[in-house]
Amino acid sequence: MEFKKDLQSLLSQTKSGKQLSEYHMKLLSKQKVTTPHEFVDAANLHKLLALGLDHVELIKRELLSLLVKSITLKKLYLKNPLSYSTGIEEVDKLLDSIGQPLRPSRVWELYGETGVGKTELLHTLAVNFVGKYRYRHQVLFIDTKRDFDSERVQEILLNRELDIEAINSYTNAINVVESISLQSLIETLETMLEKLSASDDTVSRIKLVLIDSLAASFILFRSSHERNQGRSYLTKLAILLRTLACQYDIAFVLVNLSLFSTDECE
Repeated sequence: MEFKKDLQSLLSQTKSGKQLSEYHMKLLSKQKVTTPHEFVDAANLHKLLALGLDHVELIKRELLSLLVKSITLKKLYLKNPLSYSTGIEEVDKLLDSIGQPLRPSRVWELYGETGVGKTELLHTLAVNFVGKYRYRHQVLFIDTKRDFDSERVQEILLNRELDIEAINSYTNAINVVESISLQSLIETLETMLEKLSASDDTVSRIKLVLIDSLAASFILFRSSHERNQGRSYLTKLAILLRTLACQYDIAFVLVNLSLFSTDECE
């Protein structure tokens, strides 16, 4: 997916964006907003364009939908596509049964209630992935709530009766980044995209990204006052994830929180 595509051409294909006039486009150009990425990223566009905030956010969401649809799906549906193993037989069978094995260029959401073991599963996935593919690929673990437990990873490895050299090989292939705010999470992914675009060897081997968790990143954007800003960030995050996944054959697993009502039904 190319962010350099003509912004006006893409906006004209959206229901809300095609209402923008030539004057609006000139205003955007003066502010150096000339690509879909820059449009999604720009703050206070509603003030610049003299439009309602909800209207601008709707344009951004429709633009995202159009960009996602424009992605070439050839890599996702090859005749003999590459599939990774999670290292957990039951999980592999479940994913295969629904036609969604762990593959490059795809994004999964793992959700559940607090305390059910989502972070523990990510620790296990990280260890299993580098155990099988560490000589070719690496893992990036993005920790948004400071829950990554290096001691737990060491414990998992020691329980497999690995020697020190093997343990070091495993841990060296697991890259951990703390991103304790939504802005920091987006900056981490943007930096990764920039490095991959520049063929930076420090990130080129990363083929599995684990994000724990989205809920922690969006917790500050629940109020009605902050909700639109949160939607804007969500749009930008979705574009980044899809770009990294499809252009660089990266698999993503995102952890989210599910909430259930405690009301009793009689």
